[in-house]
Amino acid sequence: AQQEKLINHLANQIRNSLDLKTILETTVLQVWELMKVDRCYFCWYRREENRFDLGGKNLSQSYSNRAYWEIVTEAKDPALPNIIGRYSLDEVGVWSEKYLHLQIGRIDHIDHIPESQRKSFLLQFGLISVLSLPIQTQMGEIGVLICGNHHEPRSWSDSEVELLQAVTAQVAIAINQAQLYNQTREAATLAKAQTLELEATLNKLRQTQAHLIQTEKMSSLGQLVAGVAHEINNPINFIYGNVNYATQYMEDLLNLVALYQQHYPEPIRDIQTVIETVDLDFLQQDFPKLLSSMRVGASRIQQIVLSLRNFSRLDEADVKQVNLHEGLENTLLILQNRLSEAGETKKIQVIKNYGELPLVECYAGQINQVFMNLLTNAIDAIQERIVEQNQQIIYNLHSNDVELYAEDDIGFNSLNCWKPTITITTEVMEDNQVLIIITDNGMGMTETVKNKLFDPFFTTKPVGKGTGLGLAISYQIVVERHLGKLKCSSQVKKGSEFTIEIPIQQQKNFTLDQS
Repeated sequence: AQQEKLINHLANQIRNSLDLKTILETTVLQVWELMKVDRCYFCWYRREENRFDLGGKNLSQSYSNRAYWEIVTEAKDPALPNIIGRYSLDEVGVWSEKYLHLQIGRIDHIDHIPESQRKSFLLQFGLISVLSLPIQTQMGEIGVLICGNHHEPRSWSDSEVELLQAVTAQVAIAINQAQLYNQTREAATLAKAQTLELEATLNKLRQTQAHLIQTEKMSSLGQLVAGVAHEINNPINFIYGNVNYATQYMEDLLNLVALYQQHYPEPIRDIQTVIETVDLDFLQQDFPKLLSSMRVGASRIQQIVLSLRNFSRLDEADVKQVNLHEGLENTLLILQNRLSEAGETKKIQVIKNYGELPLVECYAGQINQVFMNLLTNAIDAIQERIVEQNQQIIYNLHSNDVELYAEDDIGFNSLNCWKPTITITTEVMEDNQVLIIITDNGMGMTETVKNKLFDPFFTTKPVGKGTGLGLAISYQIVVERHLGKLKCSSQVKKGSEFTIEIPIQQQKNFTLDQS
């Protein structure tokens, strides 16, 4: 029972730490105090992989392609010398092979072992008695926890060996946890850095393209964007791979932490202090959000690249007879989460006034993108109005103005009666055209904004939330690709209405002209 209590005490000291150095330092100190030995230290088996240059001497000449042992932390009698550092396999002697085979080293007195085994770190460090227990991590790394006496021999009991075995088992778990956490952080940091780099590159590309649109033909721009988009797509896939691995590492790590908390629900005061300092609960909640934001950022880049390509290239798809209502329904399904994200009280209602439409000859993928762009803009305008409405309500409450007022500059009789709505109307026109009208009761826009609405790269949204390409692409698709019309009418704080007109049948020479 006493041994179990000691193990639990040590486990509580290290289980909540995600820092490898802290884990090892805590372990060594606790074991040194527990075992009452002259010295306790931890060493790793290493292989030299990096090149160092110190004082003009290339240390890799001494260690390149060679293995060694490195003592990384120790707890000792203050009178004893410090032994932290690197030691070659020759210096460690025959014990190196034993440790690599995970064999326990148990020496009660140096005089009781063969002479060949003495000529190693035992004599070099002046050790008389040694108890050493190797551990192996999930990544295959081998380390050794060593207790030793310098002044007098010690007969190690079986219970002491069992105690240290239990300790090293806990240490191995903690090390695996820390390494997993470090891997996750490194992967997340790398993915974030690559995402930021790509976003910066894309921003520069947008500025260059804005100039090219004004000075060159669209065909030249299309060739440029197609090449850049191809180059950007490759590293984007790499980022997605890193984020997925980082997410898996994070889930494994948090599951492990949760398991520790389940089995040790009442940590000691020191551990509780650390938990409160690092805000473990917040970390567990925020870390998944951090990775999710990285994934969203990478997805955002893909969407921007796709928009650029659609804006500048000729689509390879053929003209087909399409059910436009199916395209609208599929688009609404994709946007369902955005339609509901404001909550039940402000969920956007979609009213469908569908007429009897025939199949329409068009580029289906492009028309669907027009629907996506227009509906997304409608949702954005409504959400902007929801934000303003909430701010107005808060202002009224702070002003102690509890009266519901009549028609105001926000454009509705009462802040409480406005219902966010998108209306979709379709019908057949007399001149062999189909009409699609998408109306919202969002913030609307000024005449100045409306005049620039279809200009490439024009946007009123904050940096990072709008590319200024959605409506420009939509205009090109409807007007240039389908010989139709795309018009907008809007009033500030009243809403906007976009009207699409396209022929039911394309001209016979239309496909040839587009090639």
